[in-house]
Amino acid sequence: MIRIGLFGLTVALGVVLVVPMPAHAVLEQYREIDEGRLSPAPLVPTRVPPSLRPIERSMGSQRVRSGRRYSFRFAKESASGDAVLVFDRNAHRSMRAFLREYGRRLGFKRKGTRIRGRRGYLMTRPLGPPTRVLAWREGGALYTIGSGTPRRVSLSQLRSTAAGLQRLRGYYSGEAPGSFGESASEVALTDRTVSARVDWSAQCTRPGATEPTARGGGAEATLLRRSGNAFSFDIAGNRRDGEEFPWTGTIGGSVSRTGVGLTIRANGTSEGDTCTSNQAYALTRVAPRR
Repeated sequence: MIRIGLFGLTVALGVVLVVPMPAHAVLEQYREIDEGRLSPAPLVPTRVPPSLRPIERSMGSQRVRSGRRYSFRFAKESASGDAVLVFDRNAHRSMRAFLREYGRRLGFKRKGTRIRGRRGYLMTRPLGPPTRVLAWREGGALYTIGSGTPRRVSLSQLRSTAAGLQRLRGYYSGEAPGSFGESASEVALTDRTVSARVDWSAQCTRPGATEPTARGGGAEATLLRRSGNAFSFDIAGNRRDGEEFPWTGTIGGSVSRTGVGLTIRANGTSEGDTCTSNQAYALTRVAPRR
């Protein structure tokens, strides 16, 4: 059973059960936040401590409670002990409200500190399972990050996770009809990473066959580092979960003010079928939430 110091106005320590998410979990969570069109661009997690990697497997459902408030829960059980981390944006109306809640009501000890180069606080609950929370303001928002599993998530790892936060630059999606089926893709960008889920349709031929056939393929990438406004990743090492066909090739993209241009070059041969897909089309940013 996983235990953690909860962020909120109820209790300081509770029980959190997080169901593992699919490989594209990060992409889906980023989409919901981007639909809110927050300004300035909100911070989102791009790395977690080793005990919670890979990030997409420890990430639980992100909660968007209002247009300006959201939270992420990361949790993982193991023989070495449970690991939990919680990241919140605007869980409290102000820093004063946060300090009052944690200091007066929940008995946390307060210490001034620097977080991401900004003035903030380290809150520590010494009684019971030690719980640590970092709190600071950035871009007009109050951010908090903490854990009640100090053996698996250390204070230095909390700080490293905070340092790894990046601004969400947008979620983009698009599709392209073709003679051999429809292709659809989605991409989420932060300051320096790209997460993508790409599907394609391919034309396949077989010796002796009079007509080509169609086959679909897919690849997924999570928080890959991008180079400026360009990114690329190989297909073979990022094939979609359950994809058995031996696809190879590359997926590339370019980011502009109007969207993301995507290029797919996929090839594969298996059991006599030789399949090829060469596609290029544009992705546009998801419409804002109404």
